[in-house]
Amino acid sequence: MKDENIKQETELRNNLLSGDWVIIAPTRSRLPENNTNCPFCNLKNQETPILIYNNGKIVTDARKWTTIVLPNKYPIFVPLVNECSSRDEDCYKIKSSGHHELIVTADHDKNINELPIKKIKEIFDCYQSRIIALKKDKFVKYVFIFQNCGKKAGASQAHPHSQIITIPFIDKELKLIISNAKKHFEENGKCLHCEIIEKEIQINKRIIAENKTFIAYIPFAPRFIYQIIITPKRHSNLFEDISDEEKLDLAEIFKKILQKYDKKLDKPDYNFYLHNSPSDNKNYDYFHWYFSLTPRLTYLAGFEIGANMEIITKYPEDQAKILK
Repeated sequence: MKDENIKQETELRNNLLSGDWVIIAPTRSRLPENNTNCPFCNLKNQETPILIYNNGKIVTDARKWTTIVLPNKYPIFVPLVNECSSRDEDCYKIKSSGHHELIVTADHDKNINELPIKKIKEIFDCYQSRIIALKKDKFVKYVFIFQNCGKKAGASQAHPHSQIITIPFIDKELKLIISNAKKHFEENGKCLHCEIIEKEIQINKRIIAENKTFIAYIPFAPRFIYQIIITPKRHSNLFEDISDEEKLDLAEIFKKILQKYDKKLDKPDYNFYLHNSPSDNKNYDYFHWYFSLTPRLTYLAGFEIGANMEIITKYPEDQAKILK
């Protein structure tokens, strides 16, 4: 039977009751299941690479690579000539130009925590380079970077890879976080996240790891159990402003945190994502970028989904003791 979904385009639809947006992406139904024929170990069936690294250097030969950026073969968004929005049966929807890319590391059997620091840095090199390039697109208002590791975390392929999806607006959660940061700055003249970092260092009950430039801690009120925030100690609202030295420090602390997950939580599946300033040419000096990492140890039930309020079964301070 012919798959009619192939002809259908991605739409963003707005829930009028909640104001939330959902993505209707029929092309994702064609996503192949994880199998022994890894699409990333042999790139012949992939699209033309966007960026290729070989041991710390940008190269053009796709036959020799250690980290590579590829267009997603089953994208949520694709570049369009025109952005359009419309009302259909009193509902708001958008068909929008966008990008969906994959950042793939060469070793099929090694997750981030098993890579050398310099190879982890290459991942952040790719993040930085692609944010700078993609934010120039007039349809891009936010560059969302994330990784799913394991089936419970939503990974469709076992081969480690991150993803970049551009969005034509700022998502509801980030908009609220930015709004709170702005309000705090206007009322106190200080960055909210900088104050949180100072307090975490002073109390020292939830810090999991730190080095010269980064700190990793479990939030006072985590969204999920064993959620960890990794953020720069210096104030910075743009991830793309990160230096080479800072990327090495970030790689070191990422590796350390994921090793702790493996050792203390029995190698859980996990997700991480970057919260960065939007790309809409506004001033977000009051914002402070960070990564959020979450092991997938529990499932959301009716209360968590309906009330949008998670139940955490251990105090964050006790979680920190276990991971430390």
